Amino acid sequence: DNEREAEESIIAAHPQDTFAFQSTNLSDEVSPTLTLDCGNCDSVLEQLQQGKAWWVQCLTIYFAASLTYSYNNVGNSTNVQIAIMTVITLVGATPFASTHLISTAIGAFVGGQNIIAATGLIEDNNVIFASNYLWLLLLSSVVGFVWCFVINSRLKILDGYSGRLGTTTFIGMNLVMVTTYGPAGVVDWDRYYYGFVHMIHIGEEDASFSLASAWKWTEEAELAVGYVFSVLWLGVVAGGTRILHNNYVQQSIKAGFSSNEQPPAPLNNVLVPVIWALLSMLMINATQYKHAPGLYNGFAVGSYVAMSSLQKIPSISKFASVSFLAAGKLTYYSLLYNLSILLCPYL
Repeated sequence: DNEREAEESIIAAHPQDTFAFQSTNLSDEVSPTLTLDCGNCDSVLEQLQQGKAWWVQCLTIYFAASLTYSYNNVGNSTNVQIAIMTVITLVGATPFASTHLISTAIGAFVGGQNIIAATGLIEDNNVIFASNYLWLLLLSSVVGFVWCFVINSRLKILDGYSGRLGTTTFIGMNLVMVTTYGPAGVVDWDRYYYGFVHMIHIGEEDASFSLASAWKWTEEAELAVGYVFSVLWLGVVAGGTRILHNNYVQQSIKAGFSSNEQPPAPLNNVLVPVIWALLSMLMINATQYKHAPGLYNGFAVGSYVAMSSLQKIPSISKFASVSFLAAGKLTYYSLLYNLSILLCPYL
């Protein structure tokens, strides 16, 4: 454990230690502080700067969600994974990276959707209205409150496994859909159902291919292999980068420092995988590869694996194993799905 102290000092590594949701007694139930002192401007600015208050986190989530949603859907839309990684990287390059990056990442996931006011199935273009951003505010707020619960839970839900950000967004999205979006007609129920079916198809987002008909098996195999390798690449290279740098930090600490020297800072466990993912996506994008969107999703999955705590995944070989499992599960279900399409006419 001592060998991992430097890595675990990263704010993003264990966010529950960084948020100001603390009770006066450790034996008391931990709950978010829901008060806001609007009469003290200095206090409000301080909370904005620290990024710990529940309302600041919700505001950050909405800000990042709006940026990602606009980048992904307005005008010449870009790939959703590129939009998500770009927004996280931009915030990571600011002085607010250490205090607002986690909320920004959740907000990027919230904004990485195109179902608000969707007029049809996934191949159809969406019409973007100003009211969409109000619905996005509702979604961001609900996800923010879910995050407050997750981060304060005594169960330590998915602590250190890098799954809390996506899981929080998934739960919040489905809560809003079932209670508000669906009943109010903001999102068509058919679109909601189709989204679940479409997830099985390795997240391929190239609308030039119809999901209603099976591809040639060679095309499907090519995409499946590319997806697996993209997950492995990102999980290994980003996770390996963190491990190698952490080893360097540990060696530097053991070697000792003079009074005027500072030990090297640990790498941020969210920002490093995101930068590697964005760089990989841009390189593939330059090749104009026809199945590039499928590879982008692989890079995204690999980056989420690489965000895990080094106490949970302490070696490059284990990062490779976990990445392979993460890629293999979705690929397996995708192949079963397409096989069922091929066999349907004969059943």
